[in-house]
Amino acid sequence: MVSTQGTFDVGISLQNMKDLYGAAVRLQYDASKLEAVDMDPNTEGVQVLPGDWLKGIQLKNEVDQNQGLISFTAAQVGDVEGVNGEGVLATIRFQVKEGVTGNAELQPIVEEIQLLNSNNESIEFEAEPVIIEITRGVSIQGKIQTPAFQGLSDLSGFTVRLMNGQQVLGQTITDRNGDYSLSATTAGSYVLAIAKDGYLRAGAQVAVSGEQAEMPSLALYVGDFNQDGAIDIVDITLMAKEFEKPVTASNEIFDVNKKGDEIDLFDLVPVAKNFGKVAWDRIDQ
Repeated sequence: MVSTQGTFDVGISLQNMKDLYGAAVRLQYDASKLEAVDMDPNTEGVQVLPGDWLKGIQLKNEVDQNQGLISFTAAQVGDVEGVNGEGVLATIRFQVKEGVTGNAELQPIVEEIQLLNSNNESIEFEAEPVIIEITRGVSIQGKIQTPAFQGLSDLSGFTVRLMNGQQVLGQTITDRNGDYSLSATTAGSYVLAIAKDGYLRAGAQVAVSGEQAEMPSLALYVGDFNQDGAIDIVDITLMAKEFEKPVTASNEIFDVNKKGDEIDLFDLVPVAKNFGKVAWDRIDQ
């Protein structure tokens, strides 16, 4: 369920993949009820947010707001294997148009979808539409931040969850500026939880009420590489093994400032400054 005042995210999820090297997808959405939100304001047109699964090259990222069409193509690069299992190819952020209720559909255009393996062979697939039930609720807006010394300018890709106990009521990801939005179907007291590989978990107990709620700005600290909720000597040791090595797919978690060249002192210093910090849910333990 999504709020008529808010926005929500839909991931283009692929499952049970074997050696996926390239993917071209095309989807149709109800443009009379939904409007795609531009996830890259620095680029002309309207774009979705690429996932971190196929990391080689992005060949197409287009949204036609008038026709309600989304086109996205990405592939690996070089003599490498494809990816396996499950992953998110891209994420679409939608804004529900004012006054709209009822159902909306995001429909894959099967005849215009191609999935290829590293041998340039087609991969068989089944595609399912996403049915979105639009109800009036509470629109939630928020923003994350990272300390300036961490040197991170792109704040996209942090997962934001609204929780009631262990139940996930809403989930989205941040854009390049660290902004996010989701919705709750009812007012109440919830937990806002934010996470990303390599970072300490951040969170807070929040009260949601009215038609629109503003969330507290939470800081994300880099350095929890083993995801145990603490930045300690184990994390420093893991990073030291990759120090002064070129950034690759296997060690990019240590590329703190995302410069993409090598793991260097500019990456190490932020982790050292965060040494001793623990995740928000471990502070009282």
